[in-house]
Amino acid sequence: MCNDQISSHRAEDTDPESQVPLREIEFQFPGNQHDNALYPALRTDELVEVKFPIPGTGAITVPGKCGEWISIAACSMDPSHYKQPIKHSCDCGSCPSCWPRWGKKASKRISSRFRGYRDTVQGQSLFDGVEDRIWHKHNAKYLRHIVLSPPSGIITPDMDITKIKKQGRKFASSIGITGGVLIPHLYRVKREVWDTLMNGVLSSTERTEQKRKVVVWDMIRTDALHLGSWDLYCYWAPHFHIIGFGRIPNQRNPIYLKRKGNWVVKVVETIRWDRKYTGQDIEDPVEAIAFYLLSHTSIVKGRNALSWFGICSPYNLRKEGSPVCESYPVVCPVCGSTVVIYDGSVQPWGKRHDKDGHEIPYRIRDYRQHYVFTKNGHTFVTKWRDKSAGIMA
Repeated sequence: MCNDQISSHRAEDTDPESQVPLREIEFQFPGNQHDNALYPALRTDELVEVKFPIPGTGAITVPGKCGEWISIAACSMDPSHYKQPIKHSCDCGSCPSCWPRWGKKASKRISSRFRGYRDTVQGQSLFDGVEDRIWHKHNAKYLRHIVLSPPSGIITPDMDITKIKKQGRKFASSIGITGGVLIPHLYRVKREVWDTLMNGVLSSTERTEQKRKVVVWDMIRTDALHLGSWDLYCYWAPHFHIIGFGRIPNQRNPIYLKRKGNWVVKVVETIRWDRKYTGQDIEDPVEAIAFYLLSHTSIVKGRNALSWFGICSPYNLRKEGSPVCESYPVVCPVCGSTVVIYDGSVQPWGKRHDKDGHEIPYRIRDYRQHYVFTKNGHTFVTKWRDKSAGIMA
């Protein structure tokens, strides 16, 4: 069992300029300007391991068990209406069979922490003064998705992942982001490859754009174009995705321009807070964007894939007590009947029953965690004002 700490292969420390050229892709896309931008330290003829792999590209943790069906959730009236396999999972991010569950659980925790902060700031008695209450309520109003792209050469493949994430957190805090979660992305997909794969999923009209992008990364993971490996679809282009609070200052502010330097800052969207239970799942916009970003982050053994900072970090905001669990019954989208658990190991499927002989309904669990500010969290606003003096003007 590996939770958030996941396995990977570590490349040898080498001098990029002294390495032999990268192994050529079997076919070239016309006009690809990024082939020469790849770092030889990532992949060579002699070394095929990738230092910073994406989720789902390692070895299966427990062969013969990972991804195997344990049972099946299906419509109680007619299983052909709706069925959902319940699979065994090792919860490892590197496992090709189990990484989606790892990503799902991690994205739920991300959503829970953000909502916990927003709920916490409603308790006005927690703060010493009116100004602090106003600051937190204004700060928690908008949750944004922001992309930070550093200048070329600042982040290189020979750096440790901890130092890479520290660079992103430090810059984010310096330009007005008060807190959130940082998810590093060390690669971008070659434009021609991306367009080819996107054209293959555009015909699926039931998917949102975000879900299409998840499918594209699944195609890269499984080598849909037969290039030989997922890393041959990409080129080295480190950047950071932030889901967090705060606002970007006036673009003409001289202090902001000085701190920003040659970094590129892009506010992608303001994320909605509303959640909706559909009868088969809980639609959570925060969880959805977090899962997409985690689907192609970089994972390193012994390190968390993501990094909290600012007012949302455990240093300032900690869990209190055990989470409260609520469960919702899943219903068939076709006929509205209850979805129950079937034994998928026998044919035909047979419904499972509890000790009293009743059918076992399939339910979705939703956990709500309570958070409180630490001693450092109470003084965060004062520290932030001193740190951001002049930049927010």
